[in-house]
Formats: sequence, structure tokens, C-alpha cells
Amino acid sequence: MNFGLYVALTDTNVDIIKGQEVQELICGVKIYLAETTGGLTVSSDSALLEVFGQPKHVLVHTGGPEGLERILFFYKKAQNRFGTLPVLYVCHVSTHEELKIVEREKAKGTNLLMRSGLGNNGQRPLAISDTMN
Repeated sequence: MNFGLYVALTDTNVDIIKGQEVQELICGVKIYLAETTGGLTVSSDSALLEVFGQPKHVLVHTGGPEGLERILFFYKKAQNRFGTLPVLYVCHVSTHEELKIVEREKAKGTNLLMRSGLGNNGQRPLAISDTMN
């Protein structure tokens, strides 16, 4: 059996996530910027910056354009601090405004992937491969 585990970022666990013991067990880190049923919303600027100092993929539930712009701010700031960054995967892009932000960032070369329920000219939903180049 092959499976991967994700760990959720909180305001206080980024140092634990960056530790070798956890890094050996996980395939990525999830960030929730919008309210969730589990109360996992991250508000710590420090945590949002420091999470990009570890190598595993970072998956973010932005909750809309404001959350997307917020995480991109920290992603760019982290590049100045850490150099090489993990892939940033945006989950559940659901508005055209968010899609335009993703397209803008991809054009700049940002290492950004996304999944969307938005139609591609009325066709199938956009997927990771649609946004890789």
C-alpha cells in the first residue's frame, strides 16, 4: 500500500513541521486560510512565512481572492529568505478573480499549481496540468 500524509499548519506548529521526524512522515503541508469545521485557520504571519522553509508541497485552501493574494505575498517573501521553495498548490479555485490571479502569477514564473471547478470555455474543469505551463 502506498499513501501519503498531510499535516495541517497551525499558528504554533511550524517548527515541529520543519523537524526531521515529521518531514520523514509527511508528503505535504495543508494551510487553511478560510474557516473550516476543525478551526484550523492560520492567522500567524510568521507561520505563513516559515512553512515555505521546508521542502514538502504546500497546499492552501485560500477561501477566495484575498486569501490567495495573502499566501502569494508570503510565498514571494519566503523566496527572498529561503531561495528554493516548495511547490504551492492552490486548492478549490472557485472564482474567475482567483483564476486571473493564478494566471498572472504563472506568467511571472511562480511555482504554482491549482485545481478549479471553473469550466474551461464551458468544457471540463481546469486541472493541475492545465496550469503547469
